[in-house]
Formats: sequence, structure tokens, C-alpha cells
Amino acid sequence: MLSHIEPGRLIALDRRALSQVAAGMWGSAYDKVEWDAALVPAVITSARYAADTPFAESKINFSVFVPGARFVERLSVSSLHSAMEVAGAKDDLPIRPFHDFCQMARRSEYPSSHKRAMETALRGLMGEEGYAAFTQQIEALAVRHSAPELAEVVSGGLHEREGGVAMLRALCDNLPQQTRRQSRITLEGNLFVGMSAVSNSVASATSGEKVVYTDENGTHHNAILLNNRATEQLVENVKRKVAKRSVVHSGLASEKVVADYLRLTNAVEFGLHYYDEDGRAETMAALSAFYPSSFASSDADGFEEAMASVRGQMTSQSGTFPSSIMAGGDIWRWATDLAQKAATASERPRGYIPGMGGPAELSVRVDPDENALGFREVRVNTSYSTHALASALGNMDKSQALALSMRRGEVLLVLHKDHPAFGGPDGGLLEGNMQQRLWDAKLKTGLLVGTFDLRDGEGRGVVARTLLAGSGGKPELLIGGVLKEVQAALTREADARVREAHRRDLVAEQAHDGPELPELSLDAVGEPARTALTGGGYGGP
Repeated sequence: MLSHIEPGRLIALDRRALSQVAAGMWGSAYDKVEWDAALVPAVITSARYAADTPFAESKINFSVFVPGARFVERLSVSSLHSAMEVAGAKDDLPIRPFHDFCQMARRSEYPSSHKRAMETALRGLMGEEGYAAFTQQIEALAVRHSAPELAEVVSGGLHEREGGVAMLRALCDNLPQQTRRQSRITLEGNLFVGMSAVSNSVASATSGEKVVYTDENGTHHNAILLNNRATEQLVENVKRKVAKRSVVHSGLASEKVVADYLRLTNAVEFGLHYYDEDGRAETMAALSAFYPSSFASSDADGFEEAMASVRGQMTSQSGTFPSSIMAGGDIWRWATDLAQKAATASERPRGYIPGMGGPAELSVRVDPDENALGFREVRVNTSYSTHALASALGNMDKSQALALSMRRGEVLLVLHKDHPAFGGPDGGLLEGNMQQRLWDAKLKTGLLVGTFDLRDGEGRGVVARTLLAGSGGKPELLIGGVLKEVQAALTREADARVREAHRRDLVAEQAHDGPELPELSLDAVGEPARTALTGGGYGGP
């Protein structure tokens, strides 16, 4: 392989050893036919060896020009070998004689599947006329030279072999000459998450790379450039990761609002049958405060009907974490990323890891209930692996707090033993209620969990004050797990009620004013619907 690294020599580079940028239009052509082990033509423009260790691959650097590229690319032998190893081809050579490229493009020394892939890729790149002219040049040289001699003719240095000059000219002349516009997708923002998505994808090892590009205003941007074949897979991967992320609920800014939200969402998920009459009235008032345009606190029957409708919208796709409110950052995020990497690294199905599915179950039952205000109670039943959850909570630090809604009428509060709340007015009550076990699972040393009754005003207050114990008493609170689905279902129900009220108003107007009017879109409903969708008086996520 080292004998090929000579300035002026034509070579063939294995596609798997090159980045998307270095492979250029050749890489894009091969990606379209889903062929990794293809060869990219190149000419070496310069080479550098270390005088004391001329055969040390880490010190052999060279530059190449790939026909059709705008710039010369700098490469090293060690980086090419590393790329091949990552691609699962460590026993293959990244640098080959140019004659190998010609044989692939020409005739049948290679398997027919490779021949068809090469032909399809070159036809797509050069067009029918360009492909015909290029292969004719190869045939013309083959007529004038015997097989052993032909390899030297086309692979020798340009300064000593006219055949090499002819082949390079044939390549360049038959590549597209017109301006070509290509659309590519980049991942931007948090590049660590982007690289995680690229490295964990089921696509090839060359599915994306770090680049810096300049926009029309001259501003430089850091991004991860995706190749065409991997784009669809990676975009879906990122969407799945984003779907598991917790989101900020901008309306949770005071003790009363947080306490009401805990009680309301728990009632949505588990039903009202564990509340007494006063508790139901308070919960209905909370719903009315969050969605004033959609719910009236005095409509008990309508409230229970709405809750049954909301719970009926829940699905087993809601998530693998319990309903949770977090302070101090997304507690589930690291576990989701870790699970993604673990599942990708193994060819066998993994056991349950939080964020990646498993024995977490969510089902809906419709049962008669004498306390259901005359309606058949719809209950959402969830179950989780407590040991998996305890493992997922292991990365919490002393600035974070987590409220888990996993039982009817109760919330679990998880804190580090050095959390600021233990030094506040609720410290004694917290210490008296906290332990180091999540039911049958032991938490990581330093973490504590306590159970608080949402039917008790003081219990709700302690949880709310602990969550708000951050900087200035108003940290950003995030909602995650099944709670995101609870919130989405509540919002859809509120939206549907606004639509229905608007439809009734239109029907009433039509009865007095004339012919039937088409149903208007949500944009035509006006401010009341927007208020409901954004959370009304308390705000929304």
C-alpha cells in the first residue's frame, strides 16, 4: 500500500475510509445505490514521511485531488485505517491501485452485484453519454496494452505514464460540468446530542460528520452534516430522542399552582374515586383555573365526563417513565441516552432500561364505581420496574428534586440528602418521611424518597415548596414521562370543548341568520381557544 503514496500517482480510495466531504460527489453517487465498499478515484498531489520512521503510518500524510472536488483533501494512513476499522472492514486496504477502480467500472472481474451497483452509480453521476465515453477510454487503453501492462499504465505517476493522464482527463471531462444544487440536512444546536444520534444510528459509520459552514451573511455555523442515505433514519432517531425529553411547564411558578397541578394530574391519571366531596370540588376548581374557557368548576357531571374522556385518550405509547415533575434539569435524559447507546451496541434484545421500553405498562379499564358521580370510571393503570427506576435516578445531584405520581392520591418525592430543602422550614417533616428504598429497590447512596398524600393540603404544600426551592424560589419546572401525555390529553379535551361551544354558537346563529355556514378552523375561533390551549389562567407548557 505504501508504494502507491507517491505525488502524481493515480489511486483508488475505499469509500469507507473517507468522510462525506472527502468522498464528494462520488460518495453521494454510491450512497444512492447503498454501496459502501466502492472505490473513489483520486490523484496524490503531495506526500510527507518522517525521516527517522518512514514506515510509521501515523506519520505518513498526503494530499489528494478527487475528480469533481473543489479542494485538495489532506489524509493520513492511520486515519484511513481507523475509518476502515470503524466501518467493520479493518482487514481491507483503504488505498488500492487505480487499476482496481477501472476494472470495477469496466468488466466482470468483480461480482455481478458490484458491477451493477458501480454501473448504476456512474450512470447517475456522469449521465449516459459521460458513462459511455469514460468506459470507451478504458476499453481503448485495454486494446493497446496487455493486462499486466495495463495496470501499470493507468496506475503509474502522471509524469511518466500517458495512460494515467488520459484516464484522469476522461474522468474530469465526463463528470457533470453544469452547476449542481444539492440539499443536505444538518443537525445543529446541541452537537453532543447530535453526535450521539449519529453514532447510535443503525446507519453506516459514515452517516454524519462535524462540519463548519458559512451562510449567505458570512456567519460561520457548527453542524453535523448528514449523508443522504442516513438522513431519514437519523431524523427519526432524533425525533424519538426529543419525544422522550421532558419539557418546561412555564405556568408552574407558585406553591398553589404546583400543588393544584399535582392533584389535578394525579386525578386525571388515576380517577377521582379516592377523593371526598371537598377534594373533588377543589380538583374541579383547579381544572377550571387551568382551562377557564373550557371547564366550569360547578359542572360536576361535566368534569367527570371530561376526565373519563381524557383517560380514554391515553395509550401504551405514552412513555416508559412515571408522571413526573422535575426541578434542576431533566432527570430522565441521561438514562435515555445511555439506554439508546446500550441497545445499539448489542445485537441481542436488552433488558428493561428506563427510556427504552420494557415492563412499564399503561392500560385503560372502564369500571362501574359508586363514587364516580354517576359515570363509569375510566382508570389508567401503570406499572414500572422499581429497580430500573432506582437505577435511572442514580445520577441525581443535590440541586435536583423529583415528584413521581405513581399511586392514586400519592406522590413520591426524591431528593439528595444535601438538597437545600432539608435546611428550610420543611426540613423536619422531610427527614421524618424520607427513606433510602423505592419500595423493594434500594436507591443510590445519598438519595432519599418519601411518600406524600395529595389529599392532604400540608403534604401537597411540602412537595410544591421543595420543587420551588431553587434560585429565587422560581426555578424552571419540567414535566416528563406519562405526564406529558396527561398534559397533551387535557389540552386536546379543552380544545375540543372550545370547538364544540363555538360550533353550537354557529348553529344558533344559523337558525336566526340564514343558510348553513361551513365549519371554521381553530384559527377562526379566536382568543378563547388560544387561552385554553396555553393553559388559561395558570399557563401551560
